[in-house]
Order: sequence, then structure tokens, then C-alpha cells
Amino acid sequence: MFHVRCPLGRFALALGFSAIVALAQPAKRPLTHSDFDGWRSIATPTLSRDGRWLAYSFMPQDGDGDLIVREVATGREHRVPLGALPPPNPTAADENAPPEAPPPPRTVKFSFTSDAKYVIASAYPKKQDIAAARKAKKKPEEMPRVGIAILNIESGEVVRIADVKSFQVPAKGGSWLAYLKEGKPEPKKTGDAKSEEPGENDEHDEDATAAAPAANATPAPATPPPASPETTATSASPAATSTS
Repeated sequence: MFHVRCPLGRFALALGFSAIVALAQPAKRPLTHSDFDGWRSIATPTLSRDGRWLAYSFMPQDGDGDLIVREVATGREHRVPLGALPPPNPTAADENAPPEAPPPPRTVKFSFTSDAKYVIASAYPKKQDIAAARKAKKKPEEMPRVGIAILNIESGEVVRIADVKSFQVPAKGGSWLAYLKEGKPEPKKTGDAKSEEPGENDEHDEDATAAAPAANATPAPATPPPASPETTATSASPAATSTS
């Protein structure tokens, strides 16, 4: 006696089970612009001179990112928060580039010292700090500024210096660093001195002032010159610092 088995029953059963499982799973949320802005990308991977450490920036399009310094042999890594990248600077684009060319990529500047003991990186304000300053309607000179972060690779200690415009690390010479400090904004004048209106007694007053004894004259306070940026050369490790 022959038995004929129909595989359609099993197929229908499997199909029904798959449909039940699919209905039980929650619907996936569609992607939004905030999801794209939060995706991080690796940029400017750099090896130390001895080949022991690899450093790269790990930054999102919008939000706070990090500098990653990873030991190649063991996978041990240091993570240094660097804040949020500033918006693209249109003045930094090449003048000869066509107008339709995209703006230059936003990257983090960082460097190993020649002895591979330290990594120095630009550190930007956090996104929440920038938002709070804008909400408070602070002036441009009162907004959070860029600084630098100095990572001791062996210990993982991070030292931060605020208000740094630029920095440079020599190709030779060990753990030395030169950086340019931002100039401090000039304080506002609070004096409410009112200028006197010219009158008939002006000439008489000038004569009386000129005839006064020299001993009673008080020199006017010198107006302080505007603050200028400071250039500082320092060792990345705790050592002597020279400023000009």
C-alpha cells in the first residue's frame, strides 16, 4: 500500500508560525535626522613613532565625541572627551575651489609628542554648554572657547588648558608643546562721567587750572593696553614653562 504525503500542510504551518512571530515583534522606528547626526565616524588615524599606540577621533556629526588612543598589542585604550565639533568655517575653504564644492571636513587636531609619551588634542565646548550660552544670549566673546587636552598615555591622566587658539608639537626634542592663548576680552567701562557743555566760563576755568600749583596736579591714570594673545612654550610633563 502506498502512502502519499503532501508537503503543503507543513509549509502552511511554517508560514503561519512565521506570521505570528512577525506580528509579535514591535514595529521598527523609521530613521530621523537626529539618528544620522548621532552616527560616529573614525577620522585621522595616527600611529605613534614607536608604533605602539594608535590614536583617532571618534566624533558624531552633531554632539560630543572622543579621542581614542589604543595600544596596538593589547587593545588597551584611553578615551578622552573632546566636546562637540564647531560648524564648518567657510573662510577656511580654498579660494580656488568651485562654489559648489563641499566645505572642508571637520576634524580634530591632535599630535603625539616625539617620545610618544603624550597626546595633545583640541578640546571643544560641550554641546549642552553651547546651548546654555545661546539660551542665555551671551555675546560672542562670552561664549565657551576652545582649549586643549593633554593625555599622559601611560597613566591615562588628562590635563586641560582653556582658551587656547592653536598649538604645535616639535618633531624632535621630547615632551615639549607650544600653544597660543586667546586674548582676554577688555573690561567694560563703568564710568558715567558726563561731558560738560561749553559755556561762557570755559576760558576762565582753563586759566584757573593753568595757574594752579604743580604740586596739586594729579597725573591721569594710564589706560591699560588691549590684551594680546600669549604664546607659551611648555613641557607636556610637569616642568618649566616660558611665556612671551
